Amino acid sequence: MQLLIRNIVLFSLLLLSGACKSTEMAVEPHPAPALPKSLVVETYNQKYPTTYVYTWQGEALASFSETTLNTTTNKDFVLTYNIIRNANGLMQGINYGYQGANYADGSQTWEYTYSKDNLQIRNSGNNTWTYNSVGNLLAWDYGTGTTNNLLSLEYNESNLLRKLNWREGSSLDRTNILGAFTMVENPLYLLAKKTQFLNMPYNDTFMTLACSMLIPKSYNNGSIDNFVTYDLDTQNRVSAITVKNNGIMLKKFTFGY
Repeated sequence: MQLLIRNIVLFSLLLLSGACKSTEMAVEPHPAPALPKSLVVETYNQKYPTTYVYTWQGEALASFSETTLNTTTNKDFVLTYNIIRNANGLMQGINYGYQGANYADGSQTWEYTYSKDNLQIRNSGNNTWTYNSVGNLLAWDYGTGTTNNLLSLEYNESNLLRKLNWREGSSLDRTNILGAFTMVENPLYLLAKKTQFLNMPYNDTFMTLACSMLIPKSYNNGSIDNFVTYDLDTQNRVSAITVKNNGIMLKKFTFGY
């Protein structure tokens, strides 16, 4: 009996001293949050990727560019965005220029107006964004006259994205339901949050990931499970996020720091 008690005590001491590592090995890594300087987006069945380059002023995003290949002219089509912020650091407007399209180069300015509680934003293009109390996007009403495209999102009690509803016109086009989450902070969410979700590509896969604070393990679009994986670089930062279905890459996001 004394020998049994002695063995139990020794095993407890080993656990407390960290000599038993099995629990540690099972714990998922926690990559350090970092501000990406670039993002390359590859999409299934598209030969050429889209590249984003970000310029930061401290923790605030000052400007970014978006470059794709214009296959008609075989030259780069480049969009540049310069962010204008108010005294509270919120986006007041954005100046964007474009060059390399099938029309003349030029530039435009979007201006944003806020509700009194800052939970709703409208721009001069008739778009409306609605937020919850922690600043996560609840809805994007892409109002363009007769066609009313609407994105709505639902979160769980931990403010993790649970469901994304995508509607075009009067019918519900798609619902993406997220499965379990990793414990890894999502750099796509960080980029979207830094622009208050005002400049996301109008793509349901991109938005599902960009509105998710933690990288999900999978999401279902109503009939198919799409699986999400991530890679880390040598400094323990997320270097890539990949979405696959049946082993086929649907989208891949590669980050530079």
